[in-house]
This record gives sequence, structure tokens and C-alpha cells, in this order.
Amino acid sequence: MTRWFLASLYVDSIGKPPNPDSLAFCVAGSLARLDAAPFSDIDCFVILKDPSTAVRMKAVGKVFKKKLMATMSQDSALMVDPVGIDPVTLCDGPAEIRNLIVQRNMDQLIHPLLNAQVAFGNRELLAQLCDLLKKTASLDLKTQGLSDLKECFQDYRPLKLPGASGGRVGIDLKRDLARPLTFCLNGLAKYNGITVVGVRAQAHELMTAKLISTEVHLMIITCSEVLERIRVTSQLARLGHHGDTLGYNSEAEVPSELMKVVTQVNCLQHMAARYLEWLDSKTPVIFGNQSPFLSKSPAAYYAR
Repeated sequence: MTRWFLASLYVDSIGKPPNPDSLAFCVAGSLARLDAAPFSDIDCFVILKDPSTAVRMKAVGKVFKKKLMATMSQDSALMVDPVGIDPVTLCDGPAEIRNLIVQRNMDQLIHPLLNAQVAFGNRELLAQLCDLLKKTASLDLKTQGLSDLKECFQDYRPLKLPGASGGRVGIDLKRDLARPLTFCLNGLAKYNGITVVGVRAQAHELMTAKLISTEVHLMIITCSEVLERIRVTSQLARLGHHGDTLGYNSEAEVPSELMKVVTQVNCLQHMAARYLEWLDSKTPVIFGNQSPFLSKSPAAYYAR
């Protein structure tokens, strides 16, 4: 699903070629980072130069969503973003979108919007929105970073396989692995003032800034690449139908490559928990009074 296709479909939904200066059709999330999997959520929104056209253009957004759904097979898992980044919820002038986010306490949308890309139209409109969002009082990278680190560990508890119990093993690649990995890197990057997006780009910047060790960096890159390959293979094999959900009769049936990813994500989740403790107490944590992410033996943080 390309930016060009989505932009073309939106323009077609308007019914006549719009003035490119009048709006900005933007993509966010994995589409903006250029690392979307075949069946990733579609994060897109519209910024209008003239807010008085918002009602009409929201109707266009509904047409766009219907056209988009019509292009998908019944089994497809692809869907417009469920948390609010869509061309109906976010379709207004820069100031109006900023006010909506503040009034509805939708702070979780700020970071994705700041890293959005224009697929069609007036790039200046996105620049204006970003300027407004950066000035928003609730935007605090350190606070957001801490929130993401807590979510990495608390909302997505380290995956526990049943071990010797012999029970079935169910793994949701997105919920159990991809999201905790993303939250961990987002949190660590934002807390330390790094605003690039994408796990691998964040890992590179963190290593360059000497905030993670080369060993942790290598683990993150390897984990990210292998997980992406497993997800793409699974999604294509199932044509998107529950492509992120894998089931096995026992732990022994879980492929070694996938088991290694599970181990690495668990390791990062435990490191995130220890990092939060370290920030709070500034007392020695396992390897001395330093960030756990600087460890040269990251596997020591993995505890089954």
C-alpha cells in the first residue's frame, strides 16, 4: 500500500482535481517511516488551508474510506488507523487540528503527527501544524519517553511461554513483540531528546550518543530485522487473515528463530524496567550505577 496509491484514491474521492495548495494529504506511522508491512494499519489525515471546508472534506474522507475498503479482500487485515489518525477525525486547519488534540487529550497522536509526511498537496500546511504541536504545553519528550517505557513493560508484560507444561503456545507478533520493541525504543529515544522515528534509526542515534552499548544495538537491529521478516512471511502466507497470530501445540514446536526474537524482546522489556528503576533511584542496578542499556551482556537481563 503506497503513499501514491492512497493519495490518488483520496483525490479520486473528491470528484475533481483539487488545488494542490488547498490541502495536504499526509501519512503517518509505518507509512511515513517507509517500513510498513503488507497489512499494516493505514495512518493518514488531511490538513486544510481553509478550515471552513472541513465539513465537506470530512465527507470526502468517508468516501475515501469506503473506496479503500472496496479495494481489499474480505480476509485482509488492513484497516484505517483505529486510534484517530484518519481523514475523517483529523481533517481541518492546522490550528483546528491542534486544538482538537488538546481538547480531547489525544496527546498520543502528537509524536506520529510530528513525524508525518505529505503524500500530496501543500507541505507548508504540515509545517504549520508541526510548529503548533511543538508549542503545545503538553508536549514534553521526557514525559512521553517515560510513558512509553512504562507501557513497554507494564501494558505489554514480558511474554511467558508455558515451558514444560506442554500447553499450546499462542504468539501475537504485533501485540507481544513488535509493539513492546517499538515502545522501548520510542521511550528511550524520546526521554533522551532523540526525535527520529523507526526502531533501527532510533537504535543508531542512541548508540551514536553512547546511550546504548554496541551489544544492545546489535541485539535490537537483529531482533527488528528477523521479526519484520517473520511478520511479512506470515501475513503473505495468510493473505492478511490473522497474519500476526501464530499458534503451536507446544513450546518445542516454536521455531528457534522466533524463540530467539521472543527472548530478545523479553530482554529489552526487563532492561526498560531496570532503566526506570535506575532513573528513579540512581542506585546500582546489576552492572553498577549505569544505565542497563549500556550493558555489554544484555542477555543477563533476560529472566524467564
